[in-house]
Amino acid sequence: MRIERNKSPLTSFLAVAIGLAACAFLSPAAAETFPARSISIIIPYSPGGSSDTIARALGQEIQKKTGQSVVVESRPGGNTVIGTNAMLERPADGYTVSIAAASSVIVPRLVDKLPYDFEKDVAPITRLYGNPHVLVVAASSPPKNLDEFITWVSKDKKNSTYSSVGTGSSIHLGFERFKKQAGINMLQIPYKGSPAAVMAVLSGEVDATFADVGPVMPHIQAGTLRAIAVGSAQRSPSLPDVPTLAESGLAGFTSETWMGLITNARVPKERLGELNALFTDALRQPEVKSVLVHQGVEAQPGSSEDFARFMRDEAERFKEIIESENISLQ
Repeated sequence: MRIERNKSPLTSFLAVAIGLAACAFLSPAAAETFPARSISIIIPYSPGGSSDTIARALGQEIQKKTGQSVVVESRPGGNTVIGTNAMLERPADGYTVSIAAASSVIVPRLVDKLPYDFEKDVAPITRLYGNPHVLVVAASSPPKNLDEFITWVSKDKKNSTYSSVGTGSSIHLGFERFKKQAGINMLQIPYKGSPAAVMAVLSGEVDATFADVGPVMPHIQAGTLRAIAVGSAQRSPSLPDVPTLAESGLAGFTSETWMGLITNARVPKERLGELNALFTDALRQPEVKSVLVHQGVEAQPGSSEDFARFMRDEAERFKEIIESENISLQ
């Protein structure tokens, strides 16, 4: 026969006290269900662009799933520096994230003094998408493939030029890498934004450009621009008949515009995992995929570690071309 012993009032009190003390030592991140309040996504660009559209689509999915609102804030300027710094000035609790793009890893290679150390102060959450650069020329131009393009700009023409969306952009540095690997010499003409850079090709002001697939698709479909090759590792679903630059003879060459999410490196690892799960799940939803397709890109959710590795590789490639070609913002 088992004898049940009644606990003394002192024993019960001690048990409750120990339990309360244990709860008191739990961090806020561990004690609450995340998210317990609204999340802010800082966009380091002006409102109305593709990053703004995609962030709002992600926010709608997260609100549907969690019941918590997502606030999209635009902090443009400084090639993503102002927006990134604004995110880092907020509490490191995981409730503020920011968009990262190629500029995020390029600027530290071109600017000596920044208000933060990107590699140490920033934690990657997930990659959102990659948008391959496509080499385009006016439809009235002679070349129809990469070999003909190289011959055209290096032998048949004098003073060949290409447009970019600005010095230090991924399109500028990607084209410089392309020139180096293809063994051609073309002068960069920087423009303010993609529409102006594309229009320069259409008008004949320049001979070619790298462009994101989305913005040039209407011109390709209308027959006013010709796509020579794309900078993705595999052919673009949007341009299945256009070969990659690697297929065309530039082994291993890739060049793209990409976007991801970052937060403060001091955010606890557990909370970083929750952010990754939250946003990668949203990226997989049909409504978000549809928004991305309309932007000419595909969702690329992945782990924080994968995104960190990708950004390190991109930073190294950009650093190499910046140093070899002595590129500066001056």
